[in-house]
Amino acid sequence: MRSNSLHAGAHFWSKLPDINIPDHLPIHDHCFEKFPSVADRPCLIHGETGLSGAGLRSFSK
Repeated sequence: MRSNSLHAGAHFWSKLPDINIPDHLPIHDHCFEKFPSVADRPCLIHGETGLSGAGLRSFSK
């Protein structure tokens, strides 16, 4: 759920619904949990340039 309170750091929101990441789970574990089934899809997209981190499977070998 989004909060209007100010916290240290930056917050970015997508047009997509928010997702819950359990407090005990490191962000990289969450991001790569489904890696085998989504490895060829973009995982990060730079908003200004549109460059993405697609095709990570080819870089992980």
